[in-house]
Amino acid sequence: MPALRPAPHRRKVKSKLSQGVKISRLGVRHQVTTLGEGARPPVRTGILHERVMRAKLGVSAERWDEKRQEYNQDLHQSTRRALEQVSQDIGRSNHDETMMDGWEDVVENIDGIGCPDNNREISHEGGEYLATCEYDRHIRMRKQKDGRTWAEAIHRRDQAWQAQMPALADAYLLWKHGGTRIETSGGKFILSVMGIGACMEREFSHISGVSHISVTLIHYGIISCNPVDPSMAFEVATLEVFLPHVSIQAWVRVLCDVCKINYRRYLREQFTRAFDTYLDLLRHVDAKVKAIMSHDTPNWRMKHMCPSCCHKLNGETELQPSMLLALDGNNSLKRLARSGRQDINKPFLSDYYLTVDQVDQFKDEVRKRPKAKGPTLWQEAEQVDTTYGDTTCTDRWKAANADAVKATYKEFDESGIFLSACRHGFIILIADMVRSGELAKYPLAHLNKIIEVYDSNLAIGYDIACSFATTVKNSSLGAHAQEKQLRFVVPAFHGYAHNRRCQLQWHPLYLHGFGIEDLEVCERIFKGSNALASAIRHTSRFHRHQAIDMYFRQHDEDKYELLSTFLYNNYAQALGLIHDMPVAIAALTGYQSVADTHYQKWLDQERTYLASKEIEPDSDIARGQYVTVLTKMQLAKHMFDATCQFTPPTSRVRAIRQQAWEAYEFLQKEVMSIEETLDIAERWTPGCHEWEVAMSYNKIREYQLAVDKLEGLVVQRLFELTKANLSGTGYKLRVHISKSLQTRCKAIQSALKRYNQAAAKLVPPRPRLEWQEVVEYGTLAEFDLLRSAAREDIRKLPWADTVNRQVTIYSLRLERAKEEIARLNVEVARLNTWIHDSETEYEMQIHNLQAHKPLLCEELKEQLQTWRRLNDYHRHKLKALFALPGYTGSSEIGTQLGTTRITIKLPSSSQATHHGVAKAREDDEDEDEDDEDNEEMSRLEDYISSLSMNDLIT
Repeated sequence: MPALRPAPHRRKVKSKLSQGVKISRLGVRHQVTTLGEGARPPVRTGILHERVMRAKLGVSAERWDEKRQEYNQDLHQSTRRALEQVSQDIGRSNHDETMMDGWEDVVENIDGIGCPDNNREISHEGGEYLATCEYDRHIRMRKQKDGRTWAEAIHRRDQAWQAQMPALADAYLLWKHGGTRIETSGGKFILSVMGIGACMEREFSHISGVSHISVTLIHYGIISCNPVDPSMAFEVATLEVFLPHVSIQAWVRVLCDVCKINYRRYLREQFTRAFDTYLDLLRHVDAKVKAIMSHDTPNWRMKHMCPSCCHKLNGETELQPSMLLALDGNNSLKRLARSGRQDINKPFLSDYYLTVDQVDQFKDEVRKRPKAKGPTLWQEAEQVDTTYGDTTCTDRWKAANADAVKATYKEFDESGIFLSACRHGFIILIADMVRSGELAKYPLAHLNKIIEVYDSNLAIGYDIACSFATTVKNSSLGAHAQEKQLRFVVPAFHGYAHNRRCQLQWHPLYLHGFGIEDLEVCERIFKGSNALASAIRHTSRFHRHQAIDMYFRQHDEDKYELLSTFLYNNYAQALGLIHDMPVAIAALTGYQSVADTHYQKWLDQERTYLASKEIEPDSDIARGQYVTVLTKMQLAKHMFDATCQFTPPTSRVRAIRQQAWEAYEFLQKEVMSIEETLDIAERWTPGCHEWEVAMSYNKIREYQLAVDKLEGLVVQRLFELTKANLSGTGYKLRVHISKSLQTRCKAIQSALKRYNQAAAKLVPPRPRLEWQEVVEYGTLAEFDLLRSAAREDIRKLPWADTVNRQVTIYSLRLERAKEEIARLNVEVARLNTWIHDSETEYEMQIHNLQAHKPLLCEELKEQLQTWRRLNDYHRHKLKALFALPGYTGSSEIGTQLGTTRITIKLPSSSQATHHGVAKAREDDEDEDEDDEDNEEMSRLEDYISSLSMNDLIT
């Protein structure tokens, strides 16, 4: 007989076994009760074991087999299969019982159970296997920890959803469009369902031919929270009305309150899962529709995002520039670095987003410039890259690289977004700003894609376009941008914070072809998207991208609905300028016509003058510094001589004398260095000609520095006033801005006092500035005139005359209004043709799909009904535009460039038409409210550009 193996290490076990069973020291199970009515015989593991047990219990073989069969019927099917397999492994002798007289002990192995070495000895008494099963079930499994991570669970759940998604999409279309009657298989199950107004357990019937419960639920308009064995589900109607800028927790609390149940944290997680599945389902259905419509080609959305920009027509007037676009960054849509780490590797695919690789290919395009020695004078809230050219305008829009700002970026994985849009507000591209501000790589990545997709002769507005143009020229995109005739412009509002020379070169008011467009469209977009910030601050990367994508898709749908209103309002505004500007010019010039003014000549003269005074000569700076150092050296010598007269000197006098002597020696070295640089043979003294010239220059320089200080404070005040008046500004920020304004006003008064003192020292003295004049300054043109007037008196030059400058602005507005009319005539014709072409395209596809794909056909019909509802409003608005006095465009439907017109008429929905006309009438009543943002920006621009002339006009 083989040697018995030592018993495994004993552990203290709580008795969770069934009654009548005990575990011996060797782990052998013993049956201690009689086999009554409720007793279950042990599993049959061998003839000897069976005979011994029958003898002990006094049960016949027939009774034994009967109880065993009853016991096996009560077992789960999987358990019976496992026991049968074990019985086959152990084996059962088919020989006659008489052959067992020469039996001997056999050590049998049961893999995976009991001992660490996966072996278990089977005694003659038996029962070890059942004891081991009980032990493994109640002890070992109870203490075993699940090594799977939450991220792995999310990944497996997503894989399960993706495997079911085709069937889910078909079931969703069948439920949505009322397909054939559902045939049930008779089986039923109960599930908790939450909707708007009710949360209850509902009974559902299994559907024939459907293998997944989640697919079955879709047929009832229900979306489950899990792909397999769900415990809860939500109605589709509940998921449809959820808005991305509302937090899920707040929304679920609202549902619980409406359903009159208590809020529980797990409901938030369940709703998130159901909503993710719902959005994924909609994207899957949308992909099917795009494939049918051939809208799934690369860059299709970018090429057709805006009807008025992209739907070019045969024979139309060529626009210069062909498209007006805008770029800008926003730091509101941040995401904390420690949030949502479970699905960090789960990508979200969107045709709006630029990938990280597409952005990072430009990270080394621009070299970093050296750090500034001190903080910049102007510090705007937006963080702009320091890699742009070293210009005054760039400094005004660059925040200092403070440690606090850097620490802020370390706390966020995504510190905001950088987007591009057309002048009508349609989104082109979005890129995440990752742990940084507006680095140069973000606009370069946008330009790379824009140049690739769109035609040549584009114009792009950017806050620091004056320096960014140099960045593009020196980058790898320089040659391609020049080939595509890419133009840059500073948006109108931001342009007034640039210096005068920059405005004359980059501001849209002074450039041909831009019409009355201000290109501040990104600021209007951010005004709405900022509401999304609080809802995505703590989400995962996937859910942040999903929320942003969802918001901007809805944003583009809203912009399409308001497109005809935009065109109508701009046309009416341009006609108003054409009517009003000649009258204003005549009032200023004594009833002269616009042709009699020489505003273009004045602009050229001003550009020439500012270019000649742009760079301060180094020699003048050195001479002024030389006189300043000489003055300080003489003062130090005088102080040293004065302290030498004290006898006996005190300790304090000796300290002052030592400091004066050290300062004198240091300044003497500086004087000698400057004399060597300027080649001065004889040291200047007070009263000599060179001294007087340098002192005069220093007075001018002091005056200019006072203007710079005053200008910086006024610009900061202007920004803070603007932010305080924005409807999206929170209460705390308003209070902070109000306190800052109080401090800023005191600083402006001090800077004004310093300016007036410096102005009085000039020869001849410059006019004093009063407080009321300064606080009404809205542009930097006035400051540039003050700065230029320090060197020579330019007030008598024609281009510097205040009346002529205002006449120039009015004349430019008149010219831009005429350009706007020409652009709108083209854009209106494009929209009018798009309405016809888009409906025709849907009608053709519906006609082709009616026979073999009825569900997709119904989906296209529903989308067509939506398009018709919106287009009916556009037709109504365009009809009003065509009736405007002074409209010079065409009202005919054109043909898209490179195509011929095709018309297929299907029965239209009278309900949709009626609703569209009704909505048009309703929107006509609220037209001012619909265009509130445009009018607000227009009023603000007018204030900035003309407020300084109020006293003259009145």
